[in-house]
Amino acid sequence: ANSSDLTVWSLGDGRTAVLYIDTMGSRYPVETFKAFVNGLQEATKLGLSRLIIDLTNNPGGRICFGRSLLAYLQGEGQQNWGPQDLPLSPLQRMLTDAAVALGNARTVWSPGYYNDQHDRPVANNDTSLFEPGYEHTRGDERTRSYSGLVHYNGVWIHHCGDIGFWLPPLDQRFAPEDILIVTHGFCGSTCAYFANHMAQYNNVRTVVVGGHTGIPQQYTSYPGIQVLDSALLYLQLYQLGMNISRDSPEESLVPSLLPSSAAYRFCIREIYPPSPASYHAQPTEFVFQPATFHLDNTEHSAVDPSEIWHRVALLF
Repeated sequence: ANSSDLTVWSLGDGRTAVLYIDTMGSRYPVETFKAFVNGLQEATKLGLSRLIIDLTNNPGGRICFGRSLLAYLQGEGQQNWGPQDLPLSPLQRMLTDAAVALGNARTVWSPGYYNDQHDRPVANNDTSLFEPGYEHTRGDERTRSYSGLVHYNGVWIHHCGDIGFWLPPLDQRFAPEDILIVTHGFCGSTCAYFANHMAQYNNVRTVVVGGHTGIPQQYTSYPGIQVLDSALLYLQLYQLGMNISRDSPEESLVPSLLPSSAAYRFCIREIYPPSPASYHAQPTEFVFQPATFHLDNTEHSAVDPSEIWHRVALLF
């Protein structure tokens, strides 16, 4: 089974299936989900009980797509989101106040954009998770305020991540101990969200390929959660009534349009490992997470990914 972004293979040993996903930002999600479900269903019909998830060329993509894959692989009743927060600042407070005043729940600074840590929707006029905030110390020992624990509730994409719960289930689900995730260590954004969640919540083992021989290496790069391209950032600022023109006052807190065609990205939230009860753990971006296994690249594996798959299969 395959689509333009996802393929499912049988390794030929009568036991192992390989799920290759090269992006979490599929341009044709319906096609991709069909290939995903049909491929894994065919694999289980063939009696394949072990699964290699190959993310070696996956740069990330859409949150809801990654959460849907998690929902399908984990099954009904499992949590497919993690505890997150966003930094608080004078600009954030101004934008949140504007979102409340305008009744706009569709920006990343709107309370109504989120569910709380108990997965309950936050009312758009409820700023209790934003004010006064919580003090946390980050990498350079600098302390600042952050929101309470939240996660995206799907206000833009209804039932974000729930598609995976609705797809036809597998007759025999792959057990966590029979799944291995493979990356080159560059897996970031939603790719990292997916891989970290499988590893931290389901104890799925991970494999990193390449890098320095004998040195522990992370299986992900930046953990991501949500990044706004500058165009979408400016759009949300405009929707909140902010002045983003190039001639806005220099003392304005609001970013103004750039006087060029240059673009940038703006990271919105950080994510924690599954320890929401304490809320004192360091966010994932400040935690070194080595892969369970570390394999070297070879001349063959550099051009033929199946060579990696056969070596990974020996690690089950």
